[in-house]
Amino acid sequence: MDARHLNARIGVVVVAALAVGVAIGALYARAAGRNATDQHAVQRRASGEGSAAVPVELASASPTTIPSYAEATGTVKARTQVDIAPKIMSTIRTVAVREGDHVARGQVLVTLDSRDLQAQAAQAEAGLRAAASQVQAARTAAELQRSQTAVGIAQAQAALDAAKQQLAIVRQGPRRQQRAQAELQVAQAEATFRNAEIEYQRMDRLYKEEVVPKQRLDAARTQYEVAKAALEAAKQQADLVQEGSRQEEIRAAEEQVRTAEEALRLAKASAAQNELREQQARAAAAEASRAAAALKLSLITEGYSRLVSPVNGVVVARHADPGDMVAPGTPILTIEETGRHRLEATVPESQISALKVGQRVHCIIDALGPRPVAGHVDEIVPAGDPGSHTFLVKVALPPSPGLKSGLFGRLRFPIGSQEAVTVPSQAVWERGGVTGVFVMDRGGIARVRLIKVGSSMDGRVEVLSGLSGGETVVTTGIDRLSDGMKVVTSSGERASAKLPTVRMLSSARLALSSSRGN
Repeated sequence: MDARHLNARIGVVVVAALAVGVAIGALYARAAGRNATDQHAVQRRASGEGSAAVPVELASASPTTIPSYAEATGTVKARTQVDIAPKIMSTIRTVAVREGDHVARGQVLVTLDSRDLQAQAAQAEAGLRAAASQVQAARTAAELQRSQTAVGIAQAQAALDAAKQQLAIVRQGPRRQQRAQAELQVAQAEATFRNAEIEYQRMDRLYKEEVVPKQRLDAARTQYEVAKAALEAAKQQADLVQEGSRQEEIRAAEEQVRTAEEALRLAKASAAQNELREQQARAAAAEASRAAAALKLSLITEGYSRLVSPVNGVVVARHADPGDMVAPGTPILTIEETGRHRLEATVPESQISALKVGQRVHCIIDALGPRPVAGHVDEIVPAGDPGSHTFLVKVALPPSPGLKSGLFGRLRFPIGSQEAVTVPSQAVWERGGVTGVFVMDRGGIARVRLIKVGSSMDGRVEVLSGLSGGETVVTTGIDRLSDGMKVVTSSGERASAKLPTVRMLSSARLALSSSRGN
């Protein structure tokens, strides 16, 4: 680079520096003049030259990155709303509540005419009693049949056993002991006969000698004849024992066995009657169960005549009165559960992605005041409205005094971030329905500035209009200030606003551009 070009560059820089200095000086001079003018005006409005300044604290209106919020309008609704409707067609007898009445879970709200249902229940109860009696009779008959069958089988078995034993005896013939006993009986009969014969002969001789009367002779003759007959019988029995059983006796014993076997078969066959009786008992029990089910159904149906509240809530509508005929499903009362409400708002499809189930959001219920109510997204209806391109979002609200279904509400939720001017919340005041701040100018004078505020967060308030970033606002002593009053900081130093740096830099850039053009 040659010396000529270097000198030219240096000249441009010097000219630019001189221009910046001139601009800054002019700006300071203008600010000083304006400050003097403002002070003069304050002195004119004040009570005198030496009026005391109000001690205050100051803060800067600074640009801040804050969340960008969207709003969706909606309506507060109860989380649970139920219609009290009958399951049967009947006439209303009583309605115990009206609109606005609070009800408890299980409380009887409506009674219907149930005289026909009560009669049906009584009939079903009588049927159950009759069926129970039949069950008892069938069970008794079955038990008796089982007992009789068992006894008959036992008796037939015993008779068969006895017949078989008798047949065995007949087939075996007399035993040695029986033969010995028969011979002994013959010997005894012979001895008795000989004694009777001797006695008879002696009595006959004595009678002939006329020693004893004829009666003694007759008695001796009788004993003799009896002893003779007994001897003949003993001999015949001994002959039978010696000969054994005859073929006729064996056949008779075999026939008795066959008869006993047939009796046992018949006794066992009668056991089939046991199963029949058991079936009859089971049928009676089934009939009793059917009767019990019929009674239960009748009682349930009769219970439909009393309509109770399923929730703890408040009556919001009464649709019918005593004497009205109602059909199944016809609402008589409408009840909303107390203490559980949701704000149901419609959100545009372009913003629905910013909301998630469980997300904490703020809701503003105008009827409850400007303070937001914290809630959380309870449900996002999956299907949107194709006509309006919106989605229904249900936000669960905490219990709050005065919260009722039907109230208008607004749902506020973040959709991003933005740059905004914010001031400390204590700097903002509201008087006569307008909102403003005190802005301190460079002369230490407090000026009223009306503003429009937005959201609040972390102790600061968003200023939508009326205030620029970098301006100084008063944060304490506001209740003692009015427009045009002089202020000092709490430390006693005179308050002064910072020079607007943006304007100085702009002037310097303008001067530098002019020098480059030259």
